[in-house]
Amino acid sequence: MYRILFAILLLTSLCVAQKLEPTGKPDVPDAIKAALQDKGQRILDKDGTPLVSLWLAKSVKTTKKEVEGANYPSLDSSSFIGAITFEQDGKDFRGQTIPKGTYTLRYGLLPNDGNHMGVAPNRDFLLLLSLITDSDPSATFTDKQLMRASAKVAGGAHPTVLSLVADEGKPGTVTVNDQGFVVFHAALTTTDGELPLALIVKGVAQQ
Repeated sequence: MYRILFAILLLTSLCVAQKLEPTGKPDVPDAIKAALQDKGQRILDKDGTPLVSLWLAKSVKTTKKEVEGANYPSLDSSSFIGAITFEQDGKDFRGQTIPKGTYTLRYGLLPNDGNHMGVAPNRDFLLLLSLITDSDPSATFTDKQLMRASAKVAGGAHPTVLSLVADEGKPGTVTVNDQGFVVFHAALTTTDGELPLALIVKGVAQQ
């Protein structure tokens, strides 16, 4: 009985460890600001420390297709998904340092080759780009351009990424999964309706 009670208390603490609060639009170029929803969400750590603020795009074009290993196959590569502000230096899913600041978020797929085995259980990521590099939400990038532009954020050889996982939560909530990753759940507005989305905003993959 005590074990069951402990498990329930642990699960409850994980689910409510982080908090959300609404926030206005970020200080970004006008074209980016116009493409974002009016209100975003600030995600707070369990001690009340701001982790990130995140704004989703007003609408994202989707295409019905099948993509091997992808949880979000309807999203096109380099699609503008939104913007994110790190209130302090953070880490991406690879453990690379993300300098404090605001970035755009573009959808991308991990290459389906042996060089990236074990990085994540699925191929979907949001890549961070600087506002200097990416000031037009309607712009598109080739995969190579996207990877190179994103790599400049962390200053390494790899793109700066946050992992998208299969969504199992209620939109507008934040949870902690069994690996200790902080996951933001949202409903992305697309040309085909709302798309449930789950983004790891804090957590580093074991490599």
